[in-house]
Amino acid sequence: FDNGAGDGGYGEPSMLFNKDSSAVYVYFVDHNRTGMGVNVGMAKFNVLSNGEPDFSTCYFLTANNTFTSQVVRPTQVVMGANNSDAIFPQVTYSKWAKKYLMVYNLNAWGEWINTSSSPSSGIYLKTSDDGITWDSKSQVLKSDLAIPFNTGNSFSWHPNLIFTDANQKEGYLLYSKSVNGLAAESHKMYAKKFSLVLK
Repeated sequence: FDNGAGDGGYGEPSMLFNKDSSAVYVYFVDHNRTGMGVNVGMAKFNVLSNGEPDFSTCYFLTANNTFTSQVVRPTQVVMGANNSDAIFPQVTYSKWAKKYLMVYNLNAWGEWINTSSSPSSGIYLKTSDDGITWDSKSQVLKSDLAIPFNTGNSFSWHPNLIFTDANQKEGYLLYSKSVNGLAAESHKMYAKKFSLVLK
């Protein structure tokens, strides 16, 4: 699906065993654009009887939430809205919440020109019961531009969740941040502690 763009193709993968270890789920960003925005797609690999992933066959998620080994353009499971892209997904599973958690960046690229003190771009969270259907309401965890664009505007990107307890209830949101965008200052890793709450 090469559309000729410099970032065309699939990128920024996040992989994990699903909750019963029967498959490896893969989440990635579809940069092909044609007919769709730049958003998060999904595929999977089956797991062999010895517990190892079978990377010989990739199964893409179709629009009716089934998987196919045919090379198809997979459905996008998490999408931005109103001229925004969902990028840099990272997915983990919480045994305590019994849910898959995805943190990702929302890149509202119209804000590159009309920057504001409270952009809709930032780091967001979505949850899923099965890791396939992500229909929960997006929750903003941090408002900031999502990619480096110019000097003088901060950005925060590449979020990750890491648990620090065996119950998988508490941990840290890790992300990279620069306060000066494309200025000489490099971005640094930040961490914010969290504790999950069921709603």
